[in-house]
Amino acid sequence: MDLTVIAMLQFVEDAQGLVEALVAPLVPGSHVAVTMPTGDLAPESRLLADDYTGSGIPMYLRDRAEVERLFTGLELLDPGVVPMPRWRPAPGAPVLPDTATNMYAAVARKP
Repeated sequence: MDLTVIAMLQFVEDAQGLVEALVAPLVPGSHVAVTMPTGDLAPESRLLADDYTGSGIPMYLRDRAEVERLFTGLELLDPGVVPMPRWRPAPGAPVLPDTATNMYAAVARKP
């Protein structure tokens, strides 16, 4: 069984706790895919987060270290936590700058 948590954790204050709860029942060999918005790559994302939060929908941006911690106890697949366009781009695809996105992406395997 695999788990995808795509474009969701930015609305969860305790993202670490939620990911741990979702991963716990997974069988060994399961994969976990996560995307997470950040202000690291596109500082204007902070304005978006402020707009959401000001509208009553708290939005939490996380830095790379925080995203990496979501995978504690799991085996990160190459290339690890990276800007989304750098996670296994299609062969021959143009190389986008890291600032072309405001999202980190990663996939890990449950040992």
